[in-house]
Amino acid sequence: MSAKRRLGARDSEVRTRLVDAAAEIVREEGCAALTAGRLAKTVGLSRQSVHYYFGTIEDIFIEILRSQAAEVKRRALESFAAGNPLRVIWEFRRATSAMTSELMAMAIRSEAIRTEMARSMEQLAGVSVAAVEDYARRNSVEFPVPAEVVAFVLTNMSYAIALGRELGATAGHEATIDAVEQWLAKFDRN
Repeated sequence: MSAKRRLGARDSEVRTRLVDAAAEIVREEGCAALTAGRLAKTVGLSRQSVHYYFGTIEDIFIEILRSQAAEVKRRALESFAAGNPLRVIWEFRRATSAMTSELMAMAIRSEAIRTEMARSMEQLAGVSVAAVEDYARRNSVEFPVPAEVVAFVLTNMSYAIALGRELGATAGHEATIDAVEQWLAKFDRN
């Protein structure tokens, strides 16, 4: 029976620097570019220091996901409070990054990353549905489908457009964007 390995403190400034640097590497060059050696060199630490804070590279990807999800949730909550959540949901996912696609690709091959990504997505979906329900209640709006469907369709349609844009496949985008914008305009006045 092996003893559980001690890891560096979760709230450490060094750990935060490592996560931020790792996210930047993934954002700029993709998941394949992230190695313990590369990360150590970027932040000016030894490779052993990286493994002191993160047992594996997979653990770093999970922490990137957690960090990104917390930031997305924070920005979403601020945006929901400041405006029409329907428009916020629609515009939020259209601003998705290549990093999201990179991490999704990693999630296909890693159960731990997939679990964390699913948890994050479910959490954001819950926040989005609650914002749509609150908006409908405050503005006496009745949607033809449940708030969960409204949030799901806006989120995933906008994500599909963002992904298509990244790939250079934009068939149907303009007509879809126009139709959704016309529909959303009905709610901008509330």
